[in-house]
Amino acid sequence: MGRKSKPKKPNYRPYAVGDFRLGWWRDCFCATWYESTGERRRHRLGVATEEQARTELHAFARAHIAVVKDASAPTIARLFELYVADREGEGKQGNKMRWVWVALKSDFAALTAVDVTKPICRAYWQKRTALGKAPHTVHGELRILRSVLNWAAAEKLIEPVITFWIPAMPDPRDRHLTRAELERLIEAAELPHVRLFIVLAIATAARKTAILELTWDRVDFKRGLIYLHDPERERTNKGRATVPMNSTARAALLETKAGAVTDNVIEWGGTPIGDIKRAVATAFTRAKVKIKGDGAHVLRHSAAVLMAEAGVPMAEIAQYLGHTDVRTTYRIYARFSPEYLAKAAGALEMPFVHLRASDRRCG
Repeated sequence: MGRKSKPKKPNYRPYAVGDFRLGWWRDCFCATWYESTGERRRHRLGVATEEQARTELHAFARAHIAVVKDASAPTIARLFELYVADREGEGKQGNKMRWVWVALKSDFAALTAVDVTKPICRAYWQKRTALGKAPHTVHGELRILRSVLNWAAAEKLIEPVITFWIPAMPDPRDRHLTRAELERLIEAAELPHVRLFIVLAIATAARKTAILELTWDRVDFKRGLIYLHDPERERTNKGRATVPMNSTARAALLETKAGAVTDNVIEWGGTPIGDIKRAVATAFTRAKVKIKGDGAHVLRHSAAVLMAEAGVPMAEIAQYLGHTDVRTTYRIYARFSPEYLAKAAGALEMPFVHLRASDRRCG
């Protein structure tokens, strides 16, 4: 039998994790870097495919940095732990941040703040999007990491990070539900608390957490108002509005109030609901309404689009959504308004242009 042929050097794209670059050495990929003395070093990664090599390069870079870094500098894992504890100490929810950390930790846990460079962040973006994660999802993950670093710098735990990189904000998601899809969705919600959640998500345009935390003392049937903000909760940049109670919401709330057991509006089996994501997803599946991402957020987005399509002024929509900056509302929802750029188009009318007879026939 002849000798087994050695792998040929493939044509691979340049790739780096911090100071560690991907190379080829002794019939497999390797990590290449320079020591502080200027000496060039290489380490065989033991794989011959580009995708595996990138994964191994990340693992090697993390392990190497963990060995040579300053032992007194807190790791990103420690900073994230402290940040979440601080947020929860102010009454904010830490569950979402912990879920984001599940995605971030394999690439950032062992690093310190000075290790979070543009190549590291860019490599993370490329890795996550290559796995099929939506740009909005990965952008949100990097935003939370940036918040952790900014908080740590403000608390004097680290020096400000000036090498952090995050791509431009992706275009807003356009997926929203039509009225026909909403009708199917409500009909598909078998459990009463899921049906009520969907009704309130559209009627109030509130975020999921605001609806799940809504208590009966903030539902004012006499004045016809729903106070989404909890006075015991510290105000954040994600505002919670006070919204009028339309007839659909009133009917659903009155029906639920008659059999309420707890102080929470959304309850099931005599207990408040911690999360409703899976139940809402089941309703979407039963209604055969296809979406990507969190169904609760799609409901909020759909509510805002319905208001914009009805010609509601952007300033009013911003107040309804709890946006602190109306420019955010304009950026996302103005294009859904029938009056959007209508005045600008009117200014470009050309009454002096007369259609030819053939053009009139085509019209």
